[in-house]
Amino acid sequence: MDFCSNPQLCSTSEGRTYLRDKNAYVILRELDKWEKDESVLKACRNVVHVLIADEPGSGMENLKDVDIPENVVFDDDGFLNKN
Repeated sequence: MDFCSNPQLCSTSEGRTYLRDKNAYVILRELDKWEKDESVLKACRNVVHVLIADEPGSGMENLKDVDIPENVVFDDDGFLNKN
């Protein structure tokens, strides 16, 4: 399963539960120890951030459907820019 390059698996509550049930975090943790390709590391770390986060509240189970306000800015790594 190529869950790093397919972030759609993390977009729904069912997909996140499936990845957690399959111990994807453990696999990604080991991958992070030896992977040299920065783009692969970035993608896998993004999946880890989603998997270890608290589940979104009611009405936000599908992250593709969540509206992000225009004034919210993210950096190049996809993290919230607090400036």
